[in-house]
Amino acid sequence: MSARRLKYTIILLIFLAGCGSSLRISDFPAGKSADKNPLMTSQLTYSRNTVSSQELIPPLTEDWEEDYQSLPNNGFTAVNNWLFFGMKNGYLAAVDIDDGDLEGKKNLGDACSVPPTIYNNILYQAFEIGAYGLIAYDVSDGSSIWTIDGHFSRSSPVIVNEIALFQSLRGEVICFNYLTGEEIWIQSLNKDIRNSPAFKDNVLITVTLDGTIYAFDPTSGNITWELNLNSPVFADPVIDGELLYVASHAGTLFVIELRSGQLLSNKEFNIELFNSPTIDKNSIYIASSNGTLISINKSSLENNWIFSGEGPIFGSALVTNSYVYITTMAKKLYIISKNDGQLIQKIELVGRARSAPIINQGKLILACESRQVIAYVEDR
Repeated sequence: MSARRLKYTIILLIFLAGCGSSLRISDFPAGKSADKNPLMTSQLTYSRNTVSSQELIPPLTEDWEEDYQSLPNNGFTAVNNWLFFGMKNGYLAAVDIDDGDLEGKKNLGDACSVPPTIYNNILYQAFEIGAYGLIAYDVSDGSSIWTIDGHFSRSSPVIVNEIALFQSLRGEVICFNYLTGEEIWIQSLNKDIRNSPAFKDNVLITVTLDGTIYAFDPTSGNITWELNLNSPVFADPVIDGELLYVASHAGTLFVIELRSGQLLSNKEFNIELFNSPTIDKNSIYIASSNGTLISINKSSLENNWIFSGEGPIFGSALVTNSYVYITTMAKKLYIISKNDGQLIQKIELVGRARSAPIINQGKLILACESRQVIAYVEDR
């Protein structure tokens, strides 16, 4: 650690000890990357498809490992050189991707189940319990802009065209003004929701726990179509081109036309599916609860290959040009050849995976129990 960074860290720790928690990045780049990549988590964009243009060539080696005193929950939001994540204890943290140093943290609620969404310099964090369900927080000056009482959620909101689109655990889909928090419209579906919505080409897709899909016009809040799959759904819906993909808990992948809601095809896997599929140009990747990663042909839905790992896979597979990266509850990180499903590298983790991996700034980053965040780099 450089002398300058050590001095900064000491000052920060003294500040945190003396007056509680703080999260303020005065030179946070308002507007940069906000429209191009409004959300970067284990789901890289609002389409919720985890295909990355960045790639790390194995073998990988550990670059840094940090303990932040609470477990990061279900992924990260990366903006330039900062990594943001919510914790199970309700804290929001920001760290420097270069070395994992804590840039600051602040208690914003009681429990975060999803990563934040960042639009310009405003961070939007959902909470599943506590005083409020959604907060808009100014990262550059460390102040709360607005909060929404109740409406607890396990969904990352969508921020587009100066509106915040948000869904609650109880099935409320709500549109707010992104700067003021003023409610613009609300639809009460009266069905539980346990995932995040998908958005593309002015279509908002919500899937309720009972497997009913709703397509919304985000401006008016009108439902343009709905489809009941008659099968529970925990996974986020995924949009690829003009198609919508939904994985049901019972083990079925549904392929639906985005504009009309017409069910085009489906494939049975007979494995419980909690994770969203990942779709690239030619294939669909299914990360299952029994440790198998299945690649199927995008057109025919026939199997390309099956990789069998140890333990349930945590989160969707991260797919790049040549590789597929997955983490498991059996303390494993696997790097697999995308072409034939052959194992390229297996890394033993210090604990059970608690996030899917992301790649940013030349590092592969993941969270695992009990409180670790680990970054890997190419071994050169």
